[in-house]
Amino acid sequence: MKFSVVINTYNRAKYLENTLSSLAYQTHQDFEVVIVNGPSTDHTLEVLNKYNHFIKVLSCPTGNLSISRNIGIKHASGEIIAFLDDDAIPIPRWLAALESGYNNPK
Repeated sequence: MKFSVVINTYNRAKYLENTLSSLAYQTHQDFEVVIVNGPSTDHTLEVLNKYNHFIKVLSCPTGNLSISRNIGIKHASGEIIAFLDDDAIPIPRWLAALESGYNNPK
Protein backbone atom coordinates (compact mmCIF):
# COMPACT_ATOMS: atom_id res chain seq x y z
CA MET A 1 0.00 0.00 0.00
CA LYS A 2 1.49 3.33 -1.06
CA PHE A 3 0.92 6.44 1.01
CA SER A 4 1.14 10.06 0.01
CA VAL A 5 2.26 12.08 3.01
CA VAL A 6 1.01 15.61 2.38
CA ILE A 7 2.59 18.40 4.39
CA ASN A 8 1.27 21.92 4.08
CA THR A 9 3.61 24.66 5.21
CA TYR A 10 3.79 28.43 5.40
CA ASN A 11 6.77 30.21 6.98
CA ARG A 12 7.62 27.22 9.17
CA ALA A 13 11.14 26.38 7.97
CA LYS A 14 12.33 26.25 11.57
CA TYR A 15 10.16 23.18 12.21
CA LEU A 16 9.86 21.69 8.73
CA GLU A 17 13.41 20.41 8.54
CA ASN A 18 12.93 18.23 11.65
CA THR A 19 9.68 16.88 10.24
CA LEU A 20 11.24 15.98 6.89
CA SER A 21 14.30 14.32 8.42
CA SER A 22 12.10 12.25 10.75
CA LEU A 23 10.34 10.62 7.79
CA ALA A 24 13.52 8.71 6.94
CA TYR A 25 12.83 6.51 9.97
CA GLN A 26 9.46 5.19 8.85
CA THR A 27 9.31 1.39 8.92
CA HIS A 28 6.77 1.41 6.08
CA GLN A 29 8.87 2.42 3.09
CA ASP A 30 6.31 2.75 0.29
CA PHE A 31 5.41 6.42 0.49
CA GLU A 32 5.95 9.73 -1.22
CA VAL A 33 6.18 13.14 0.44
CA VAL A 34 4.21 15.99 -1.09
CA ILE A 35 4.98 19.44 0.29
CA VAL A 36 2.69 22.35 -0.50
CA ASN A 37 4.41 25.61 0.35
CA GLY A 38 2.31 28.71 0.85
CA PRO A 39 3.73 32.14 0.00
CA SER A 40 6.55 31.71 2.53
CA THR A 41 8.98 34.55 3.10
CA ASP A 42 11.34 32.73 5.46
CA HIS A 43 13.95 30.17 4.36
CA THR A 44 11.43 27.40 3.65
CA LEU A 45 12.64 27.02 0.05
CA GLU A 46 16.21 26.46 1.26
CA VAL A 47 14.99 23.68 3.55
CA LEU A 48 12.97 22.11 0.75
CA ASN A 49 15.95 22.20 -1.62
CA LYS A 50 17.91 20.01 0.83
CA TYR A 51 15.27 17.29 0.40
CA ASN A 52 14.44 17.69 -3.31
CA HIS A 53 15.61 14.10 -3.97
CA PHE A 54 13.00 12.83 -1.51
CA ILE A 55 10.00 15.16 -1.88
CA LYS A 56 7.61 16.61 -4.41
CA VAL A 57 7.31 20.39 -3.93
CA LEU A 58 4.25 22.37 -4.94
CA SER A 59 3.16 25.96 -4.32
CA CYS A 60 -0.01 27.51 -3.00
CA PRO A 61 -0.51 31.18 -3.87
CA THR A 62 -2.31 31.95 -0.61
CA GLY A 63 -1.99 31.04 3.06
CA ASN A 64 -5.24 29.05 2.95
CA LEU A 65 -4.96 25.53 4.41
CA SER A 66 -8.00 24.16 2.55
CA ILE A 67 -6.68 25.31 -0.82
CA SER A 68 -3.21 24.04 0.06
CA ARG A 69 -4.54 20.60 1.05
CA ASN A 70 -6.52 20.33 -2.17
CA ILE A 71 -3.37 21.06 -4.19
CA GLY A 72 -1.58 18.28 -2.30
CA ILE A 73 -4.42 15.82 -2.88
CA LYS A 74 -4.52 16.65 -6.59
CA HIS A 75 -0.82 15.82 -7.02
CA ALA A 76 -0.66 12.79 -4.73
CA SER A 77 -0.09 9.40 -6.33
CA GLY A 78 -0.55 7.13 -3.31
CA GLU A 79 -3.55 4.97 -2.55
CA ILE A 80 -3.93 6.64 0.84
CA ILE A 81 -3.30 10.29 1.68
CA ALA A 82 -1.94 10.99 5.14
CA PHE A 83 -1.70 14.60 6.27
CA LEU A 84 1.17 15.54 8.54
CA ASP A 85 1.65 18.90 10.24
CA ASP A 86 4.83 20.75 9.33
CA ASP A 87 6.01 20.66 12.94
CA ALA A 88 5.14 17.03 13.71
CA ILE A 89 7.60 14.22 14.35
CA PRO A 90 5.86 10.94 13.52
CA ILE A 91 6.83 7.79 15.35
CA PRO A 92 8.70 5.31 13.12
CA ARG A 93 5.66 3.00 12.88
CA TRP A 94 3.19 5.79 12.01
CA LEU A 95 2.53 4.68 8.42
CA ALA A 96 2.71 0.97 9.32
CA ALA A 97 0.06 1.54 11.98
CA LEU A 98 -2.14 3.39 9.49
CA GLU A 99 -1.75 0.56 7.01
CA SER A 100 -2.80 -2.03 9.58
CA GLY A 101 -6.16 -0.29 9.90
CA TYR A 102 -6.76 -0.63 6.17
CA ASN A 103 -5.75 -4.30 6.19
CA ASN A 104 -8.09 -5.24 9.03
CA PRO A 105 -11.46 -6.36 7.60
CA LYS A 106 -13.25 -5.18 10.77
